[in-house]
Amino acid sequence: MNSLRVGDWIRQGDVYFVLVRPLPRSAERDQTARPVNGRKLLTVAVGETTGHMHDVDVTNVDVFRVNGLPVLVCDEPITIMHPDHGTSTLPKTDLPWAVVPRQRIWLGMPVRSGD
Repeated sequence: MNSLRVGDWIRQGDVYFVLVRPLPRSAERDQTARPVNGRKLLTVAVGETTGHMHDVDVTNVDVFRVNGLPVLVCDEPITIMHPDHGTSTLPKTDLPWAVVPRQRIWLGMPVRSGD
């Protein structure tokens, strides 16, 4: 029995993978994955300061776009790769995983427009 529910999430660095409700009809298939050593990799987030990439092995994963965000659908665990954070695995679930990049840089003080 799967104990994961809508809203549950897993974080890898500055990217969150959030379980969402089943895909809406407006979801569009994303086929931008690139072949790398027999795998199909999709970059789901790029770091704004270092250019690092969060890659998902989508060899057996269906990828859709919903409101501009990648959503991953698979009936097996999903592998996520990152050069600094290593490899993470999203557990098998009947729900799709939305990919939410949350890159933030804290300057230690409020910044106003025009400063």
